[in-house]
Amino acid sequence: MDERRTAHHAIAGIPDGAAALVSRHAPVAEVMEGFERRFREECRTAPFPAEALRRVSSP
Repeated sequence: MDERRTAHHAIAGIPDGAAALVSRHAPVAEVMEGFERRFREECRTAPFPAEALRRVSSP
């Protein structure tokens, strides 16, 4: 995850606090983006990714 934070910081040129915020929420955003794409493009009955969200939200 530190690699992702570093990449976000370097690319966007944002302050460390903002980079930390992006890094903290990026895993959840990634899971939800995948769900939203499957729901929209593949199947309206795609299951909500509750377990995947639990995994990426756990410390």
